[in-house]
Amino acid sequence: MLKTFVSLTVILCFLVLTQPTSASIGKSLVAHWTFDEGKGDTIKDSASGIEGKIEGKVSWIEGKHGTALNFDKNGSGIIKVADDPKLNFGDDFSVVFWARTTQVRAQNDDWWNGGWIINKDLGGQEDVNDWDIANVNGHLVLITGNPETDKDDLLVSTDPIADGKWHHYALSRVKESGLNTIYVDGVKNISEEKGAGFHVSNQTAMTIGGHPGGTGSAFHGDLDDMAIFSRVITEDEINTIIKGWAKSTAVERNGKLTIMWGQLKTNL
Repeated sequence: MLKTFVSLTVILCFLVLTQPTSASIGKSLVAHWTFDEGKGDTIKDSASGIEGKIEGKVSWIEGKHGTALNFDKNGSGIIKVADDPKLNFGDDFSVVFWARTTQVRAQNDDWWNGGWIINKDLGGQEDVNDWDIANVNGHLVLITGNPETDKDDLLVSTDPIADGKWHHYALSRVKESGLNTIYVDGVKNISEEKGAGFHVSNQTAMTIGGHPGGTGSAFHGDLDDMAIFSRVITEDEINTIIKGWAKSTAVERNGKLTIMWGQLKTNL
């Protein structure tokens, strides 16, 4: 009996240590928009309550997980998220989301006319200390506004993304080193050091699916399950999220432990 108890203890400890937890994945989670409302014009955030509002026409569709949002080729609508202190994290950050698109170009070859997926962009002459993620000529681009050069630092994915299939993207930045990284479907695609040491905090609104400046910068395609972290998440965490992160946190973990414990007791 003692031997059996020790064995069970070891197995349960292993399960606890190896299963992803809501605490590990959700550490420094700033916002998580599942897009699972399925109707209406309000986008709810399950992490911090930072809601978004649909402006114009954005359609609800069947997504990668639950429902998703479609942004049409005419740039008919965007999601506007009002500025919130939690969005001014400033230092290291990561953004993850699912996207499906066939958009290769928007207006012309200039990146600022690409399909803007999510941004906290200042625009105009003071276009520094901000960040953007866009589909530019069929490639994913992470942009950070560098105040030292008064220019934008760009990291461009090596592979095109406009194949009409769902893909998972994770992008991150390390403030101290300026290391910017893009993951595609859980695999590191490109990582380079860009401008280092500057923050990306500002008090402008966040936009999803386009740029408030006009339809020429609109993203054409579908978005699902988008989240922002105020830290750089690991490759293991990215792959856990890909598996369906709402199912990879405490609820599923506790369920698996309960099932395993029941099976073990049955076999005693």
